[in-house]
Amino acid sequence: SAQTPPRCSQNVSSGTTYSTQIFSGGKQNIYSTGLAKNTVIHASGSQIVYSVGKISGTTISSGGTLQISNGGSALATVVQSGGNFSILTGGYASGGTVSAGGNYTVSSGGTASSITVLAGATQNIANGAIVNGVVIGKNAIQYLSGSSYNDNITGSQVILISGKSYSAKISSGGVQVISSGGSAISATVSSGGAQKVYGGRALNTRILANGVQNVLSGTAY
Repeated sequence: SAQTPPRCSQNVSSGTTYSTQIFSGGKQNIYSTGLAKNTVIHASGSQIVYSVGKISGTTISSGGTLQISNGGSALATVVQSGGNFSILTGGYASGGTVSAGGNYTVSSGGTASSITVLAGATQNIANGAIVNGVVIGKNAIQYLSGSSYNDNITGSQVILISGKSYSAKISSGGVQVISSGGSAISATVSSGGAQKVYGGRALNTRILANGVQNVLSGTAY
């Protein structure tokens, strides 16, 4: 393990680091075939993963920042309250959780899969981004301007202009809101779940017993 003092950097271009602690102003840069495991990013610290670089098990504390650039990848990231995680064009993340007060953004051209968004957390999916298998927990929210596949919703998914949701499962307490310019295709609404169409489009929605679909404006067919 290692520590990066304030305003110092650790550069990893090959080999593996374990349990690095990044403090205020400190930075860890992962390049080439470098791998960082179980890094902890503290307030005002940052970790940046560049092409072919990989990280696993990073924890982002309040005020910490993680950025996945083109060709970089992240596995099993934990975003705590006040932590910030961004996936840029060509970046990829799989697994991990976002806790209450944590922020998780997938920019255009970025991809993410199997992320769990816990109560009080927010996930933002930009136009041109793709996510798959996201679990949106109770009182969590996902704002979708890109494309999502196979989400499990017990919180809220808000589909904005250009957003497309495919094969979402909306369970008890879950709400899928389809705004103008957004689309939901082949969603399943089970007991206690709701799909609300506010100017967008719902196609081939399957409504099970005690599920609800409300079309206030827009289309459903």
